[in-house]
Amino acid sequence: MRLVVTGGGGFLGQMVARRLLRAETLLVHTATGEAHRKPSELLLVDIQKPDSFLFRELDDRAVFRQGDVSDAAFARSLFEDHTQPRSLLHPGV
Repeated sequence: MRLVVTGGGGFLGQMVARRLLRAETLLVHTATGEAHRKPSELLLVDIQKPDSFLFRELDDRAVFRQGDVSDAAFARSLFEDHTQPRSLLHPGV
């Protein structure tokens, strides 16, 4: 399952990302009910990339995309050409 974390360059986004990377499986809500899915890809998205991530495992296992999710074309590009299930997470402000 592909996970997209908006605000992924900030403190809360990186904390959420680290927790997701450490999860064996995640309980997700689907159109047909609940299911346990293993995270396969973690995409961190933010307007600006931090100079360095807070956790080394983010450097090794996450992909960072710089852009503004209020730009419709950029937001769509985050989900194009992916047939696997995906989830969008936005840590609270």
